[in-house]
Amino acid sequence: MKGKKVFLILLLLLLPFLILMKTGKESASLRTLPDAVSPVGERIIPVSTVLPVRGTVEKVLELTGDVRARDEVDVFPDTQGKIRDIRVEPGDSVLKDEVLALVDPSRPGMNYALSPVKAAISGTVTSVFGEEGGMISPTVPLCRIGTLSDLEIESFLPERHILTVRSGLSGTVTSPVLPDLRESVRVVRVSPVVDPATRSLRIILAPRKKSALLKAGMFVDLTLILEQRRDVLLVPAEALIWRDDSDFLYAVDADSRCVLLPVSTGIRQDNSVEIREGLTGTERIIIGDRSGLVPGASVSDYRQNETLTLR
Repeated sequence: MKGKKVFLILLLLLLPFLILMKTGKESASLRTLPDAVSPVGERIIPVSTVLPVRGTVEKVLELTGDVRARDEVDVFPDTQGKIRDIRVEPGDSVLKDEVLALVDPSRPGMNYALSPVKAAISGTVTSVFGEEGGMISPTVPLCRIGTLSDLEIESFLPERHILTVRSGLSGTVTSPVLPDLRESVRVVRVSPVVDPATRSLRIILAPRKKSALLKAGMFVDLTLILEQRRDVLLVPAEALIWRDDSDFLYAVDADSRCVLLPVSTGIRQDNSVEIREGLTGTERIIIGDRSGLVPGASVSDYRQNETLTLR
């Protein structure tokens, strides 16, 4: 009887240790679950893949520009003198030969008739430079008149891009302050000379249609389409691997093994890149984390993205 009591006491003392040992073994077993292995003991690396898609890619050039009236002239007086009676202000519509202001050419001891300053063209007054009572001469403009019904955009092209832009190129005009402004434009004039002071080339663009949102004096963003390719194979730019001065892609073959494919790339736009050679379009391209991948490694395609938004 006494021996049974001693046995029970020892069993109660050892029971917590037995429970801890069993729990430790189960925890160790759980920690090893992510390390997947093949039946022959080979490690299997989980990967995420996408299929190449066909689409359109564009090579673009981003610039900024100023909107202005296509026909715009400065109006000068015929004589030197003091400005009298300015009759217009910015925004006024005027007709050709309409009197805009009067200039008094009188000198001390000599009085002359007031000389009228007339509009050179019909249009809208966009700026007035002179002030009543101020002096003006034939070399100083009194105001500026433009035809606001026809607008154009002036931009300056950096010297390194002068061979890429030509008349007829299409593009888009947008505004950082007007989200709804998005109009098609085209290059209508390219200056034949580079400005030696700024090392830039002046270009003029015209909207393809009139827009109520486009106003003279606005500062706008321009996107010119230098080259466009349709129905080409596209993959995410993150999938590319640069090695030995060449581009490669990791893909999964029919045996669920990693293969390294040499490819020839074309235009890159946003997060997508054109593949010109090296793919048929049926390959599953590995994206995301590629740590530990080597050609021939066994992989598990745990997330197959059948559709992918490249832009």
